[in-house]
Amino acid sequence: MGEGKTTVTYAKVQQIQSPRLFEGKTVLMTGRSSGFGYSMAEKFVAELANVIITGRNERKLNSVANQLDSDKVKSMVWDISDIDNIKSNLTQAISFFGSIDMFINNAGVWKPFKPLETSEDKWDAVIDTNLKGLYFMMQQEACYLLSKSKKGKIINITSVEGIRTDFNPYSASKWGANDFLCSDCGTNFC
Repeated sequence: MGEGKTTVTYAKVQQIQSPRLFEGKTVLMTGRSSGFGYSMAEKFVAELANVIITGRNERKLNSVANQLDSDKVKSMVWDISDIDNIKSNLTQAISFFGSIDMFINNAGVWKPFKPLETSEDKWDAVIDTNLKGLYFMMQQEACYLLSKSKKGKIINITSVEGIRTDFNPYSASKWGANDFLCSDCGTNFC
């Protein structure tokens, strides 16, 4: 390609419409107060699902719940990096609709990084949410599904940064998150 020429690739994304697929199902979404998470919550509400949205900022959560404007939406402040509260928060979330069928782990932290200047505090803030919090969240989600002998889904939203080589905690956390496969959750997982 000659200098100064740009290649553009277009993609057409099509949705499969399946009315009532999620009707009566309950979805718990972490990190859902903006962006991609908001779009997913909006779609689940349109598909008649019960949706529990979580995040660290109560003001943003309340705003999102008001925008979604549905009695099928509950919100709760929840920081998944606070490992000690995951089990009790999950119990509270279950109480909203009586059960949970799908977990969408979308919580994530990103901070600007200069590799040679990254502090341990910045490193920990990212890893504690994106990797450690995700791991222990999945652990409790899997234990819940297994304890109820319930079929369900655990979906982790990661990032293309998890397959790039880069020298920062965000990429490292997403690389680790991409490796969380749960093919044999029933063995010594809970």
